[in-house]
Amino acid sequence: MALDIDHLRSFVMAAETLSFSSAGTRRGRVQSAISAHIQKLEAAIGRRLFDRGRGQAIALTPAGDELLAYARRILRLSDEAVAALNPERPGLILRFGTTETHAMTLLPRALERYSRLFPRVEVRIDCARSVSLLARLDAGDLDLILVTDQGRRPHRTLVRVVPLVWVAGERLQIAPGGDVPLVFLPDGCDLKRLGLNALDGADRTGTVVATCASPVGVRAVVMANLAATVMPSTAVAAPLRILTQADGMPDLGTTSVAAYQRLDTHQTEINGFVDQIGVAAAEAAARL
Repeated sequence: MALDIDHLRSFVMAAETLSFSSAGTRRGRVQSAISAHIQKLEAAIGRRLFDRGRGQAIALTPAGDELLAYARRILRLSDEAVAALNPERPGLILRFGTTETHAMTLLPRALERYSRLFPRVEVRIDCARSVSLLARLDAGDLDLILVTDQGRRPHRTLVRVVPLVWVAGERLQIAPGGDVPLVFLPDGCDLKRLGLNALDGADRTGTVVATCASPVGVRAVVMANLAATVMPSTAVAAPLRILTQADGMPDLGTTSVAAYQRLDTHQTEINGFVDQIGVAAAEAAARL
């Protein structure tokens, strides 16, 4: 039994996005090509990799979940071998944009691994708000962006669906049923709205006691134990702590950490970076 590298790459992307269509977008292939790759892998292995009923969301089978770990290792070794044995390939520049929130949490691990796999790629990083990054991607100024969004834009490359969580400093004390002091970005309307609506639904009140123009400022207020805020779970790192229903805080639902990329340039290098971001997001989720 031989496993085709190209088929494995399609499988990993389909497993991470749980969408053959999104995997096709990431690979620059039509959906039917991704589906054919999965079918060939299933034929080679003799087991189903996805449960995909008509009109239902797809999900990995136990066999698919087991293969995913092996596939990532195989692709990582393949990429390392190509990079090591092809030193004559010209260096490339990957123009990457993300928010400060993701730059402080997901980016370091992803960038460290990516630099080993693609040592000749120079990653130039810009941090800005999501709206600005999307506009710059459309203008061709960026090759790849990573943002937190709520799915209002089509053709995204989904990296991870993650819980939204309440975040506080180590010593912030909130009385049971008492008013919750909050801090948000001035244009963080979605997180602010979701947080206040969730508190209202739980018959609790929240008061915005501070507004900061930068995520760094929001974290400073939270770390000073002056207020709580709402973040994607992947953005939480020590010494911040997550407040749960055991602390009297209502559930906030989920959000999407998503990548958008240009489809007309450096697909191998861009997809490689997206893969490492996905791994970093999975590791962040596992630490919670």
